[in-house]
Amino acid sequence: MTKHFITLSDRNYLVYGLTLYESIKKNIGSDFKLYYLALDDFTYNKLEELNNSSIEVYSIDDIENDSMFDILKNNNESRPIDTSDGQSPFHWALASFFTFFIMRTKQPSHCLYIDSDIIFYRDPQMLFDSVENHSIGIITHKHMKLNKWAKDVGYYNVGVIYFKNDEIGYKCLKWWSDVVADKNNPWFEDFGTCGDQKYLECFEDLFGKNNIKVLCRDVGNGAPWNFHKFQEKDKFFERGQICWRDEERLVLTDSDEVVQDLVFNHFSHFTPDFDNDTYTVDRSGEWSNICKIDEPGIKEIYDDYFENIKITKRNYGL
Repeated sequence: MTKHFITLSDRNYLVYGLTLYESIKKNIGSDFKLYYLALDDFTYNKLEELNNSSIEVYSIDDIENDSMFDILKNNNESRPIDTSDGQSPFHWALASFFTFFIMRTKQPSHCLYIDSDIIFYRDPQMLFDSVENHSIGIITHKHMKLNKWAKDVGYYNVGVIYFKNDEIGYKCLKWWSDVVADKNNPWFEDFGTCGDQKYLECFEDLFGKNNIKVLCRDVGNGAPWNFHKFQEKDKFFERGQICWRDEERLVLTDSDEVVQDLVFNHFSHFTPDFDNDTYTVDRSGEWSNICKIDEPGIKEIYDDYFENIKITKRNYGL
């Protein structure tokens, strides 16, 4: 069965998006479709030039006739996404908006939204296997306690999120897209604190806990904000596995730790300096206290990602 992935980027993140694409192709083969929303002409033209049947390219012009687009644009400030805080409400809002646009217009059996700065190390089929018969699949930040009334970034992370095209999945995706687009909604005061992300905490109350699968309990994944949950003496990643420690039972319910194959990793705020052949793991030190590059394994995984990005840049002439 064809797998349907969704991502978006401008030209600054295009090298990440194509690295994501290459990792999907490497690990899943040819039976997939990546719907890619290009946020500027350079990105759109570059992707169109590829003439790649696995990548279906869209521009802002393709989605602006949607009845909710003007509301989204007027309610969500557009800022450069490479700013120090990485916050552009307009670009955040497009993740849910574009995913629902694809669900509604293309009618795939499912949609798996993925941030463009993610890379797969194993077959993404593991995500679909984890979903099983659920309508919605989400991941957590791993290091945060679920507190729906805290003004924080949210218990769940929006980097990877799955919707089945059934009644529950469709309604949930539409609700998420609508509330992110229009801040004049009953949930905004409590859940509009981090763009589209905090709203994910409403899913189980509105659409049923039994319809939602927390994918990270089955599928190994990492990000700079939770790397500290994997460290064990002198080991971090070993033989492509992580040892996820959750002594506080923030996410894991049956154990204090679990050993998992690393399926994907999120390199949020990764900043390459191609001219000097180096990089930083963040933009202005936001991960410095929790993502220590000198810890065993962390430098290796970042070095590997940088090498993958350089290969993509060279192969695609970016």
